[in-house]
Amino acid sequence: QGILVSGNGWANPATVDVIYDVLHMMGRDDIPVGLGKITALGAPDLGCEYVKAIPHGSGGFLDTDTLFGLAWVLPRSPRRYTAENSVKYGAPRDTARPELRQPLAFEVWQHIREELKPTDKITILTNGPLTNIANIILSDPKAESVIERIFIVGSHLAGGNGDRGNVFTVPSNKFSEFNFFLDPQAAKAVVESGLDITLIPLRAQRQVDSFKEVTRSLCTAEKTPESSFAYQLLLSMQKLQKNNQAYHHIV
Repeated sequence: QGILVSGNGWANPATVDVIYDVLHMMGRDDIPVGLGKITALGAPDLGCEYVKAIPHGSGGFLDTDTLFGLAWVLPRSPRRYTAENSVKYGAPRDTARPELRQPLAFEVWQHIREELKPTDKITILTNGPLTNIANIILSDPKAESVIERIFIVGSHLAGGNGDRGNVFTVPSNKFSEFNFFLDPQAAKAVVESGLDITLIPLRAQRQVDSFKEVTRSLCTAEKTPESSFAYQLLLSMQKLQKNNQAYHHIV
C-alpha cells in the first residue's frame, strides 16, 4: 500500500528517486512514497550522532543512491523527489506551486489508514531504523488497532560465542546491529508497543545472505525486468564484496 523511507538510515532523500524508478519499472506508479525524519527520536534536527556512522562510500550513501551504479539503467519515473517548498512545512518561502512537494512518511501512513475498509489490517515490513514506525505509533492513537503484524529486519541477539554486530564504522561498538543502532529509542518504542512483532535478527540474516545461492536462483528464474535487474545488482555487489576490501561488510 505504501513505502516509507527512513531519512535517518541508509536511504535518504536522494534515494527517493531510485524508489520511484523501481516502482515505475514494476508498473506501480500508484504506490505512494513518504519520506521520514532525517534524525533519530530525541535527536536534534541537525547533527544526529547515529547517522554519522553511515559511510558515504564503500556501500554507504553513494552506493545506495545509485544502486551501486546501476540506477541509470532503470526506466525514469515521472515522479521525482521535490524538496520542501512551502512555509507551512519549514521552507523559507512559498513557491508558485507549494503543493509539489515530497509527501511525508506520516502523511502517507494517514492516507493508507484512511483508505482501509473496516475489517482491513496492515502488515509492515521494515528494513531500516524504526523511526517512522515509532512516530506512527506515538502520534496516531488508531495505529495499533489497524496494524496486524510487523516484521522487523533488525536487532542482534548475541549468543555465548560472542557473535559480533555489524556497525563496522564504530569499532568500539562490537555487538550492535545497524538498524537498531541508528535509532535505539525508536526500536525500544516499537518493541515495547505490544504489537505482534517478528524479529529477523542479524544471526538469521547471516544464515540466508549467500550471494551465490540467490544469484543462482535468479539466473534460473523466469526472466522479468525485475528479476533481471535484481540479478545484475546482486552480481555487482557480490563482485565488490569479493574483490574490494572496502566492501567486505556488505551482505
